[in-house]
Amino acid sequence: MTDSAGAEADGSRRAFALDSRIPGDVPGGFDALRHLWETQIGDVFPLPAFSPATIGGLRVKGRAAKVRDVAITDVHGVSVLRTSGTRGGDEDQVRMYVVRRGAWTLDGPPDSGEQTVSAGQFLLRHVGRPSQFETAPHTRTKIFALPAAMLEPLLGNRIITGPADSAEVRLLVAHTNMVHATIADLSPAGTR
Repeated sequence: MTDSAGAEADGSRRAFALDSRIPGDVPGGFDALRHLWETQIGDVFPLPAFSPATIGGLRVKGRAAKVRDVAITDVHGVSVLRTSGTRGGDEDQVRMYVVRRGAWTLDGPPDSGEQTVSAGQFLLRHVGRPSQFETAPHTRTKIFALPAAMLEPLLGNRIITGPADSAEVRLLVAHTNMVHATIADLSPAGTR
């Protein structure tokens, strides 16, 4: 587990990478991972309540970055990731899931049921409450947690899905890959 950007005094920029497949990469186990996540990313995108089986057999590789009020997370779950119930509270965010391999299944609003995002697809939706999810083994996903203020008026209650290889999604993914690569070197002006 590496903390590649450290914490800014104003909390505008933070990042870390981890590979729980490597013995010793998460000293202190899941509790240490949860603490790192909550101190680096959690104020924008809280870590969900995972099932005991997920916590006990966690095999994941990933990186996460927080830039101001946006969180970008790359997840390669070797093991199945499954939540157990939801945390309380509201999450006024727009989230985008771009699945490159496997499948990510999310519970949906009461009137729409579950939604599965398969490899090669994306899903964009407004999140008003924490949701449960489950992944297939070896799922690779990029998750964007974005502030709702600018996007929710355009999105409303719609759920938008489409191909992950569309020009717009490729541009967004390329930009966030560059953020991951340069976040440790960004000045406060660059972060803004």
